[in-house]
Amino acid sequence: MLPLRIELKNKIPKGGSVNIKTFCFSKRDLSNLFRCFYFVISSGINLVKGINILKGFLRNRKYNNILNNIFQYIAIGNSLSESMKLTGCFPDFVIELIKIGENTGKLEEIFLELSSYYEEEYNFEAKLKEAIYYPIFLLSTSFVAFLIISKQVIPKFFVLFRELNIKELPQITKYAIYFNKIFYYFILGFIFMILAFFVLSIVRNKRIKMFYHRIMLSVPLYKDIKTNLEISRFTKCLALILESGGSIIEALESSKKLIGNLIMYEDVEGAINDIKLGKSISEAFNISRTFPLFFIELISVGEETGELEDSLKNISNFLNAEILKRLKSLVNIINPIIIIIISVHVGFLVLSIMLPMFELLNNFNL
Repeated sequence: MLPLRIELKNKIPKGGSVNIKTFCFSKRDLSNLFRCFYFVISSGINLVKGINILKGFLRNRKYNNILNNIFQYIAIGNSLSESMKLTGCFPDFVIELIKIGENTGKLEEIFLELSSYYEEEYNFEAKLKEAIYYPIFLLSTSFVAFLIISKQVIPKFFVLFRELNIKELPQITKYAIYFNKIFYYFILGFIFMILAFFVLSIVRNKRIKMFYHRIMLSVPLYKDIKTNLEISRFTKCLALILESGGSIIEALESSKKLIGNLIMYEDVEGAINDIKLGKSISEAFNISRTFPLFFIELISVGEETGELEDSLKNISNFLNAEILKRLKSLVNIINPIIIIIISVHVGFLVLSIMLPMFELLNNFNL
C-alpha cells in the first residue's frame, strides 16, 4: 500500500517538501490512475490542462487529492516526475520510469506499461487471496466452534456426570476432561506466538528484523513462496525499467526497494556493488544466498543473447505461475486434512459424552 498526501502548502519551492497527511492507494487505484495519464498524454493534451480534465472526469476524492497536488507542483515549475515524487505516494521505480519517459519522449508508453504492471499485480494478488481464503475461513470457524464447545458445552456435561455420581468414567472421557483443561493453554500459546511474530515483523531495529527474516526464510514452505514472490516482483520491475531505457544500476537500485526481506535485499545490494566493479549481472548474483540457480542461469542466457528484458519477464511469469500452482496444491492437501481433524475431534467429543450416558442408562436398567 502506498501513502497519498492530501495537504499542500500554498507555495512550495521547486525541489522542496511539504507537511502532509497520508492516504493509501491500492494497486487497482494505481493502475486506473496511470491509465488515465496515458489517455491524456496520448491524446496530445497539455499536461496541466489534462490533469484538470482528469480531476473533473474521475470525480473521486482519492484521485483528485493527488492530482491537485501534482497540478500545483507542476504550476510552480516542477517536472511531472519531480511533482509525483514530492507527493510521496509513488514508489521510487515509478518515479524513475517517469523520469526516463520524460528524457526519452516515451512518457505515453511508460504510463501504459505502469498501468499494465499494476493491473497484473492486482490480478495476481487476487488469485493468491482466492487460493487461501477458504482454508483460512475453515480454520477460523473450526477454532471458534471448538472454543465454544470447550467453554460452554463440555463443562456442563462434566458437571452433570459429577452430580450423577458416576464413579468410573470411560478412559476416553478422562482424556476429554484433561484436554479441555489444557485447551486454554494452547489458545494462549497460539495467541502469544502470533503476537510475537507480529511484533518481530514491525520492529524497526535492523538486527532484530534480520533475525526475524532469517528465521522466516528457514521455514520450508514459506521460504519457497516468499522467495519466489520477491524475485518475481524484483525481475518484473527490473525488466520494466530496462525496457524503458534505464541503466542496469538505476534499474537495480529502484527495483531492490520492492524487496521486503532484508536478507534478499542485502544480496541485491552486494550484487550492485559487484556490478559497479565490472562483474556481469549473473556473476554478481552467483554468490547470492537467496537467489536460485535457475535465476542466475536465465540472466546469463539473457546477457549472452542480448535479450535480458525477455529473460527477466520469463522469470517473473514462471515464478508467478509456480507460486499459484504450489498454493493450490497446498490448499488441496490442507482442506481434506482439516476436515479429517474436525471429524475426528467431533467424534472424540461425542464418544466422551455418550459413553458415560450409555453406562448410566445401563445402571438404571439394572
